[in-house]
Amino acid sequence: MLPSCESGGGDFPSKGDRMEDNINITGDSRAQRHSSMEMEIAVRAYELWQIAGEPSGRDLDFWFMAEGELQAEKQPEPAWEDAARKQAMPEALG
Repeated sequence: MLPSCESGGGDFPSKGDRMEDNINITGDSRAQRHSSMEMEIAVRAYELWQIAGEPSGRDLDFWFMAEGELQAEKQPEPAWEDAARKQAMPEALG
């Protein structure tokens, strides 16, 4: 889930705060449990939240949006889309 923040409990930090300054990590074991993917999701969720005007109470909405975006970026392109692109631009692909 979202990292807990000192200002606002499970919600995002106050307007104008930096996310990095508000993550409440206790001890090395807590820091090790957060995978790089979770941190990427948290950062993207924070960006989406800021773009949306920093509404309160919608942390999970932004978390799931960010998670979906990042998962879509990491999935390989289906073979049929790759083949269609090659047919459309054969001279560019050699």
